[in-house]
Amino acid sequence: MVKTSHELSRTIAILCECLRNCWQLSEDMERVGENDVPCSCSLLMATAGYDALASILHQKSPLINMTTFEILFEFLGLSFRSPE
Repeated sequence: MVKTSHELSRTIAILCECLRNCWQLSEDMERVGENDVPCSCSLLMATAGYDALASILHQKSPLINMTTFEILFEFLGLSFRSPE
C-alpha cells in the first residue's frame, strides 16, 4: 500500500507509462467492469478503470504532490513547462 508522496508519484508514473506503451492495457482500463452491467449501461462503464484510479487518488489526496500532478497532466497531454 502506498504510504508516501514519492511512492504515489512512482506508482502513477508506472501506470501512465504502461498505458502509454500498451494499447491493450489502455483498452482494458476502459473496459474494466463492462461485463458486470447490462448493455444499456455499458457506455457509463466505459471508463470504469479510470474511475477506480480517480477513487484511489481521492483517497490518497493528502499524498498528491506537484510531481504527481505533472505526471498526470503530462499523461493527459498538458505540460507545466510550456503551458501553451
